[in-house]
Amino acid sequence: MALRAPIPRTLTGRVLTTTTMAKTVKVRITSPANTTFHPVLRKMVGLRPKTLLVHDPRQSCVEGDVVHVQGGFRVSKAVKHVVTRIVAPFGGVAVEDRQPVLTDDERVNWRTNSTLLKYDRRLLKKEREAKEAAEANEVEAESKATKRGGAKDPSQDRLSSSSSSSSSRRR
Repeated sequence: MALRAPIPRTLTGRVLTTTTMAKTVKVRITSPANTTFHPVLRKMVGLRPKTLLVHDPRQSCVEGDVVHVQGGFRVSKAVKHVVTRIVAPFGGVAVEDRQPVLTDDERVNWRTNSTLLKYDRRLLKKEREAKEAAEANEVEAESKATKRGGAKDPSQDRLSSSSSSSSSRRR
C-alpha cells in the first residue's frame, strides 16, 4: 500500500500589508475554523484572528485581497505558509492583470530546484575548504622544513630522522 501525503489545510484570510517585506505578505486569518463552541454560552464564539506571514513568490497580492493560504511551505523562521489562490481581489487592479499565483507543480519544482542549488553550493564550499586546508598544510610543511635546516621534501626529512634514530639505538 502506497503512502499518501496528508492534504494540507487551506485557510482563508485578508491581506494586511504587502510592502514591508519582499515576496512576503501579512495575512489575517478569519475563517470558520477559527471558532469554537462555548459550553456556558452554548453558541459558537469566534477566537482572536491569527496574523500570519505568508510567502507570495510573484508578488501578486494587493492589500485588501482575500486569499487562500496553505501551510507546510517553510521559507524562513517566521514564514511557514504560501498563497495558493486569490479569492476576491481588492482595489482597481483585476486578478487577470497581475502576475499569476504559483500552481502546486510550479511550487514543487521551484522548491526542488532551490534545494538542489543549495546542495551544489554546499559541495563547492566543502571542496574549496578542503583545497585551502591542503594548501595550508603544504605551506606549514615547507616552513617547518626550512626551520630544520633546509630539507626540501618532508618525506626525505622523515626518512633521515628515522634512520638516525634507529642507528643511535643500535650502538
